[in-house]
Amino acid sequence: MKTRYKILALEDSEDDAILNRHFLKKTGMPFDYKWITTLEEFKDALVNYQPDVILSDYSLITFTGLDALEIYRKQDHQVPFIIISGTLGEEKAVELIKAGAWDFINKDRPERLEYAITKNINEYNQKVALKESKKLLLEQQNRMDLAAKGANLGIWEWDLNTGKIVFNQRYAQMLHYDYASLANKMTLNIDFPEQWEKYIYKDDIPNCLEALKKHLLGESYSYQSEHRIKCADKSLKWVLDTGRIFSYDKDGAPEKIVGVRLDIDEKKKMEFKLHESLKRYFRLIENLPGVTYRCHNDPERSVDYISIGLTEISGYSLTEFKEIHNNKLNKLIHPADIDNVNNKIAESIQKKAKYHINYRIKHKDGRELWIWEQGGMVYDESTKKHYLEGFFHDITHRKKTEEKVLSTVMETEDKERKRFAKEMHDGLGQQLSASFLNLQVVKKYRDALPEVAQQKLDNSLQFLQTAIEESRNIAHNLMPKSIEDAGYVKTMESMLAALEGTVDTSFFFYTNLKKRLAKNLEVSLYRITQEAINNIIKYAKASKASIQLMEYEDIIHFSIEDNGKGFKEDSLEHSFGIINMRNRAISLGGDFEIESNTRNGTIITIEIPK
Repeated sequence: MKTRYKILALEDSEDDAILNRHFLKKTGMPFDYKWITTLEEFKDALVNYQPDVILSDYSLITFTGLDALEIYRKQDHQVPFIIISGTLGEEKAVELIKAGAWDFINKDRPERLEYAITKNINEYNQKVALKESKKLLLEQQNRMDLAAKGANLGIWEWDLNTGKIVFNQRYAQMLHYDYASLANKMTLNIDFPEQWEKYIYKDDIPNCLEALKKHLLGESYSYQSEHRIKCADKSLKWVLDTGRIFSYDKDGAPEKIVGVRLDIDEKKKMEFKLHESLKRYFRLIENLPGVTYRCHNDPERSVDYISIGLTEISGYSLTEFKEIHNNKLNKLIHPADIDNVNNKIAESIQKKAKYHINYRIKHKDGRELWIWEQGGMVYDESTKKHYLEGFFHDITHRKKTEEKVLSTVMETEDKERKRFAKEMHDGLGQQLSASFLNLQVVKKYRDALPEVAQQKLDNSLQFLQTAIEESRNIAHNLMPKSIEDAGYVKTMESMLAALEGTVDTSFFFYTNLKKRLAKNLEVSLYRITQEAINNIIKYAKASKASIQLMEYEDIIHFSIEDNGKGFKEDSLEHSFGIINMRNRAISLGGDFEIESNTRNGTIITIEIPK
């Protein structure tokens, strides 16, 4: 029962509203008081304020208490509705009572407010309690009828005063007793738990008694207890007892409880087997060389479950992971990789596919580790929610091995390019130059030659000069001497200056480098740039392209962007040029990303840790 009442006052006179509130305060009765003046406010308060009692003036400016009473009835409200008026006659008051008002108070006697409110709220509470009791009795009767028809439920009635338990045959069968041998002999007293040990396994008695006492004190809707009973053959059996207070004595104390007993022994055995199976499953997971997890699909991937393998990979215990990273999986990930991880997951969910991601994490000791992760979206029927479930493990050793292999391949390739360029320059180039000089000597005697021979000599000189220029270009492209001598930045400035005016694309180069990079890094970036520029000129048909090389505290950031036609997404993974660019980036320990479509051009981004 409430100790503080919510009073809704419908009154167009502020003075009367204040006066009524004043008289109620003087009584010391605890209450909340909401004063309203219009029908619209009245309708809203019935729904949102949910008063315990309504005080309504009868004669208001634009409506009457009878109008408010009609709204109250239509919305099927049951709380006391009390009319307050100074001009209402006895005949009208009777009419209002018949219309549904609970009481009538004359405005000249505001001291009656407390009595009227308390009396009517008590009557209301009694009506509600009676209605609830009838409802519960009906529900109990339906349960008993259903239990009887089921023929597999034990039905019992317990007299709390005498302790005597009356039951049906199925109840006795669950105990493996003959009904006649047990009937009228079973007695349990709630104040003597030792009596219970004859029928209930002693370890289960405390929980059984606690559930019973809560129900008797009105703290639970029904008495429910899962416990083991002692059978006649000394075996134990799991049962579920469910019951409710059926009657009260003259002092209002619970007198009898009726209920049913369900045999749940097989269910409990299955639960135990499932529990053991889950224990084995989790032991298996914990022994896997990696980490399994379940998390929410939020920006930080809040973890519901993560295996102990996290400690081996990250260095953080599960407790430290919770305290330091707040159980957020993405807080382990290198900041530069988080957007890529979230984008990959979002793309896979949209495609209803599994995601496979490589990214870096920060170990507890400060090391940077490479991780491979696979996962997908699942739906949990029990929680009605979607989760991400997956697995990840440390691929740092594999990643470094790949980088080492690719670095060796690229280094070998560059050495071979350099050797071939040198041989072409020093061997073929010198021979071509010597031949050209010899023919220049012959050219002095050109006039003495027949006309046909003169034409052949001119053509030979022209072809030879073209061959010399081509061999020089090939040697330069294979290994430009400026890379070794001047570095990437100077070589790029020279290359772009040579392209200006000869192609339709305007190239822009930006860098913040203050000094040269490592030789192998400059050569690889040059090769990547060559490939990208070649694609832009031949295929992209871009009007503008920009190349950026920026050095930051912990990374080298390199990007090439154009506004051309771009590639189709399904062709990106099969392009030899793109594969070669990616391999060169990986050989440097970097990340390679390419975004392209047929309308917005192409962006190549490479980030190389320092």
